[in-house]
Amino acid sequence: FAQNDHGPQPCESIEYTVFLTDNPEAREIIQAPTTEGADPQKWNRAVLKTIYTWGWFNVRPADPAAFGASCGDVPEYSVEDDSYTQVFSLPCGITFRYAAIVAGYDGAEFPECTYHSSEGEVDAVAGLTEEGTGVCPDVDRDGFVDCQCPGAPMPCDCNDTDDTIHPGAPEACDDGDKNCDDIPGMCSAGLFCNDSICVPPCGTAEFQCPPGATCENTSQGELCVPDDCTTGGCPPGSVCDPDTKVCRPACDAVVCPFAQACKDGECIDLCQGVQCPSPQECVLGECTAPCSCFNGDVSCDPGEVCDRGNTDRCVPPICQNVTCNLGEHCGSNGLCVDICDGAICPQGQKCDPLQDGCVDNCDGVTCAQGESCNPDSGMCEGLSCDMITCLLPTICVNGQCVMADGGLPMPSDASVSGAGGGAGPDASVTGAGGGTFERRSGDTGGCACRAAGERSTWPWAPAAALGLGLLLFGRRRRR
Repeated sequence: FAQNDHGPQPCESIEYTVFLTDNPEAREIIQAPTTEGADPQKWNRAVLKTIYTWGWFNVRPADPAAFGASCGDVPEYSVEDDSYTQVFSLPCGITFRYAAIVAGYDGAEFPECTYHSSEGEVDAVAGLTEEGTGVCPDVDRDGFVDCQCPGAPMPCDCNDTDDTIHPGAPEACDDGDKNCDDIPGMCSAGLFCNDSICVPPCGTAEFQCPPGATCENTSQGELCVPDDCTTGGCPPGSVCDPDTKVCRPACDAVVCPFAQACKDGECIDLCQGVQCPSPQECVLGECTAPCSCFNGDVSCDPGEVCDRGNTDRCVPPICQNVTCNLGEHCGSNGLCVDICDGAICPQGQKCDPLQDGCVDNCDGVTCAQGESCNPDSGMCEGLSCDMITCLLPTICVNGQCVMADGGLPMPSDASVSGAGGGAGPDASVTGAGGGTFERRSGDTGGCACRAAGERSTWPWAPAAALGLGLLLFGRRRRR
């Protein structure tokens, strides 16, 4: 609050008492929130934190000789130019929305100012944190503050009214700018956006689309449309449901470990990197004052109580005064359980309390020689390439479909090469039109095709492509 029009100083600067609330219709008052605890639904007498002797303006030079008797100038500052500014707050940095000004001051913070003025003039009001910095809102609570706020930390939110729009947000090919990079979603060259998925156009009449896709006439021409999401994949921010074979939001049915939340398909600690002013603590990405800073249990949800003097957090009554070890929390039965209790991790992940949350199913799994970890189950399986086929641009290596390494193309006159001139463990075949088929060491099937000097941009999950390889190889041999 900036206020001043005459002396004496500094008492004239606080010729009013400030009350703060979230409910402007409140009629009850808490006179000593520092000892009674604050209640946002009542009027709480604010605490005067600081008086700044250099205010918001200082245009006219101070002249105590000329103006001191009538105006209250001091040698350094002139009062008409708002040379004093006050900062008020509630205990523990509890935020508020509304302020009320009552004329008169009883000297609670400054005993030397125990006089009662008949006026309560306030020239301006600004929202500040306890550190004296501007409050930048995060209206949609996605972890990023509004870029429109002066001094907003980077990266910031380009649309603070939509929690699906923020830096790093998943962005499908038919989305607008959702990740705040000023570029809308799009597909790579040669692919077209169909139902939020980048797909290629149909090929020749002999081989129009790979297995798992059908050539359909769309608004963008004839495209290879996937039959279901198990072969076609899903847009960013969604996953393929293995039962319904329909894409669903990546956070559906996910129950994150304790103190974490699902964001963009991942269980994350929303407090990572968040620094809160003492004594506040970060809870699910927001700085929150300990419940002991409030009056009674007003800061707790229904059915919870404030665990005063222990954790100073809101807990079920059965967890009051229960102390748990690091990595544990008090469960609904009043006993300490690890953070994974009841957790359902995102698809392809498992909960590991030793690693503070959800990790990939194969994380920490060591398989015997000849086995590989199945990322869907996290189990070691003796998979081989004669059991699976891979869709471009992936190839089968040790029983898994992996991205092709994009090595040098084979010479155009090459047919079959390998150790000793035969089709050895690392062999390749070049067919008509320059299509190159490779087999890596450890493979027992599942060839991949790519044009010489070119890498495929097919975006889908592994599916069968063996038919095309056999067709082209057959042509080569008949020539």
